[in-house]
Amino acid sequence: MDVVNRQMCTDIDFCGEDNQEFLKAVAEYQIPSDVLGLAVDTTGASCSVGIFRGEKPLVELVIDQGKTHSTVLVPAIEHSLDVIGASPSDLNYYMVTTGPGSFTGIRIGLATVKGMAFPSAAPVIPVTSLAALAAPHLCLNKPLNNSRDASTDLTLKTADPLVVCQLDARSERLYAAAVWGDTVLVSPQATTCQAWAETLAKEVLPNYLSASSLSPRLIVVGSGSAALTTHAAWFDSILSRFDEKLSIELVSDQRILPRGVALAAALTVAKKGTASVVSPTALSAFYISQSQAERLADSHGDKS
Repeated sequence: MDVVNRQMCTDIDFCGEDNQEFLKAVAEYQIPSDVLGLAVDTTGASCSVGIFRGEKPLVELVIDQGKTHSTVLVPAIEHSLDVIGASPSDLNYYMVTTGPGSFTGIRIGLATVKGMAFPSAAPVIPVTSLAALAAPHLCLNKPLNNSRDASTDLTLKTADPLVVCQLDARSERLYAAAVWGDTVLVSPQATTCQAWAETLAKEVLPNYLSASSLSPRLIVVGSGSAALTTHAAWFDSILSRFDEKLSIELVSDQRILPRGVALAAALTVAKKGTASVVSPTALSAFYISQSQAERLADSHGDKS
């Protein structure tokens, strides 16, 4: 689940001379274990900030104060740095969710990361919010970076469940995706509860069940899960056909966590190497759909 139209940091000098070792490691499909990275998510109601050394979490904050990201994000970053006795100049790279989600929230997160990364041309690893939702449920047992201590490092699960993630876009609309291991079965898309349940029932679940030889598990996660699992189509299309064929787990914590952002970043680096990294100036949002204002403008235009 990657952001489209990205500019790769294939020119090491372009991303800052101090970042050569980091980019060399990324070219070998891993994040170095001795560098500091900042993870940020502001795409939903919660604001998430984390600092990681390689794949080890040092500080993780999740602030649930509604959509006040413009006032809490920078203080949260400053506090996180203070906790470990570091300064912004100690950060070697950045990880940030680019959407989909709140249009204002996305812009706040991207603007903050751009502003922090720009002076040193630090590398940025953009990930989608849906990838960050899915990653913690995929990454549990197998080390991503040949870690020495798998009990404390962020890791990749060996026997992966099907992870269905969705964000609430209101009025029975969703941003949704489906992931199995390192395979994206359905890329991030704007959909409805009805259409998403039908897609899962007709395409995703049959394909997963036919290919999975282990005990099949369906994990449902994200702020759109309540709308999906209480919709009539969930009962008609999913429960009536698949309830006895697999274990269905509804994740109660709907927030995007800092380690989810970091895990998604590690996964995309492990899969795409330098293609997963952009310069601060090339960082862009991944909106998927129109904003409410744009939809209203279009509807008024249709009537005129």
